[in-house]
Amino acid sequence: MRTIRWVKSSWLRPLALASLIANIGLVVTGAAVRLTGSGLGCPTWPECTTDSYTTTSEMGVHGVIEFTNRMLTFVLGILAVACVVAAIFDRPRRAAEIGRRLAATLSSPGRAVAALFRRATYRRAGTAIVSPTRRASTIRLSVAVLLCIPLQAVIGGITVLTDLNPWVVGLHFLASMVVIAFAYALWKRTAEPEGEPVLLVPVPVRHLARLTVLASAAVIAVGVVVTGSGPHAGDASAKRNGLDPQSIAQAHADVVMVLLGLTVALCFTLRAVNAPAVTFRAAVTLLAVELAQALIGFVQYFTHLPVLLVGAHLLGASLVWTATLSMLWSTRERPGVVPSVEPEPARSRAALPVPTTP
Repeated sequence: MRTIRWVKSSWLRPLALASLIANIGLVVTGAAVRLTGSGLGCPTWPECTTDSYTTTSEMGVHGVIEFTNRMLTFVLGILAVACVVAAIFDRPRRAAEIGRRLAATLSSPGRAVAALFRRATYRRAGTAIVSPTRRASTIRLSVAVLLCIPLQAVIGGITVLTDLNPWVVGLHFLASMVVIAFAYALWKRTAEPEGEPVLLVPVPVRHLARLTVLASAAVIAVGVVVTGSGPHAGDASAKRNGLDPQSIAQAHADVVMVLLGLTVALCFTLRAVNAPAVTFRAAVTLLAVELAQALIGFVQYFTHLPVLLVGAHLLGASLVWTATLSMLWSTRERPGVVPSVEPEPARSRAALPVPTTP
């Protein structure tokens, strides 16, 4: 039925997922730049060299790696623009409009048919239905992702112009986490019907989930500081932040333990309050990702930071953040809203003709 095709967001959702994956991929390629010592493979910005916007043969493999990472920014930009266009041209009200037109033109029995038609259309569209409010939210989120892409590129350029200052490099990584958060929210919002958010867990449990999110953000932030104090600076001449690597690594481990403790507490609490299965699974998934990430972190520390494990740990940070967002998102839902048809006012008995006696 053509109406079903109108109400589905056939392009926006896969584009949003592609944008999310690509932004996580940018973290991986950024890690490759740093771990291969290619941070200054293109020694200036926005050009690659003083004479060329692209890498040259004189730049060698480091120039190729850095330039490839820069080109990924254009892929992210294209995906972000595509998401904005798809969100703008999403047509949210076709099913409802058809129902209203039928209700306006048909008689009372026809109104009932129109109501059933609209309910069936919304039910078949399921969570893919788009409302005017949801359309506005997806446009805002897609624009937020789009605006973050050039901002992220500028921060990346500043890292080069400051010869890989560790604090700027850390800001570059944290900016990626912000973009991932927006991209994840956009992807999730495309699968939601309209309606005000409704909590699936008690308010105190929701507060515990938010506290877990804060702990996850703190782990990532402290991890950035750890990275700035250790090796793998991106270039042999790059300076470090001057902090004691062992001390800051211990602080990072302490915050990780807090995060693990909060996540375990959240899992038990969700089970105790008989939370929905989707919420419990999201919390357990987060715990599993955290444990895997912690294992990689401990192994890399005691094996003196081998390149492959450091790269896996950076990817793991993105996955922990994404799993954290998934956990928080699963604590609420937006119920679908089925448009109602206003019943025709009943005619007053006084208005009915009264039979007379002949």
